[in-house]
Amino acid sequence: MEKTRVLFVSQEIYPFVKENELSKISRILPEKVSNDGKDVRVFMPRYGCINERRYNLHEVIRLSGINVIIDNNDHLLIIKVARMPNTNIQVYFIDNQEFFQRKFIFRDDKKNFFQDNSTRAIFFARSVAESIKKLGWSPNVIVLHGWMSALLAPMVKYVFSKHPLFSESKVVLALHNDQFEEKLSDDTVDKLIFDDLTSDLFPNLLKDTNYINLMKDSLMHSDAAIIMNENINSDILQFTKTLSIPVVDMSNEEDLLNNFNDFIDDLVAEELFS
Repeated sequence: MEKTRVLFVSQEIYPFVKENELSKISRILPEKVSNDGKDVRVFMPRYGCINERRYNLHEVIRLSGINVIIDNNDHLLIIKVARMPNTNIQVYFIDNQEFFQRKFIFRDDKKNFFQDNSTRAIFFARSVAESIKKLGWSPNVIVLHGWMSALLAPMVKYVFSKHPLFSESKVVLALHNDQFEEKLSDDTVDKLIFDDLTSDLFPNLLKDTNYINLMKDSLMHSDAAIIMNENINSDILQFTKTLSIPVVDMSNEEDLLNNFNDFIDDLVAEELFS
């Protein structure tokens, strides 16, 4: 029997960055799923604060060198890889000198939100999909952790689903307590547009480019959602009730560890949709 293939995309994974609720779960779940016999791939940004020597990051030449075009500007994609400590799981790192060489993740040393965070998120999401195409690996399930990963949901549904590698992929948006109070740039939707990804697919971001609207629009284009934290924004939780997708509460870590593999199996078998 062919293994189920699960792609994890996360904005933060411990121990490559500091431990928090999101980075910890992003570390635990791939190993849990891999130990269940599933085929796992993991992607995250290669922030400048990651110690390449300590974790033995090295460039994957055959995957690097793609130009990702955003708002008519070319951005060079570099892919690096390392093993998740104490596992056999490979983590692929999305790198770009303009977006990810800085030593901080979302804010500078004065705690100012980076003005190009929306472009960084778009580049990250598109780069993951382009890398998967180069790998020639077809994910059955794509699990997205964090707002920087969330924009991959509409991209898969309206653009990459036309590629045979993504045609059967189901996208799961994991809801964490990773809210930011600032706004993304006003031209975020304009920068999102490519191929069949049109502005009308982002009705909430067109109103206001805040965290809540980003997650709402990403939820609209996901196949399922998981509540990972008991402190999720109430507006987002209420919005999930208006959607015709399965939304599963796994905010208790014990429930998460005990039930996540079954959730993936049921999603692939489409039992959650019955």
